[in-house]
Amino acid sequence: MRTINENSSKKEVVYEESNGQRSIVTSSVITPEIKGAVILAVGANNGVVKSNIVQVVEAATGLPTHKIQVFEMKMERVGE
Repeated sequence: MRTINENSSKKEVVYEESNGQRSIVTSSVITPEIKGAVILAVGANNGVVKSNIVQVVEAATGLPTHKIQVFEMKMERVGE
């Protein structure tokens, strides 16, 4: 079992000036926690392609493989 806990935040100090007085205003951006991923991809019915997609998503997001679902995307041809 593998557990990954990761928080990402960015803090920036901003000064506000009023009547010659500077005061500090802080703001922060908190990124949402990713709980899972669903991917639709052409060629995902091929086991090797599907495995490669899962590995890439796992590496990029840190999600465990059981929380990544990959499905074949059907392409319709227009005019046929």
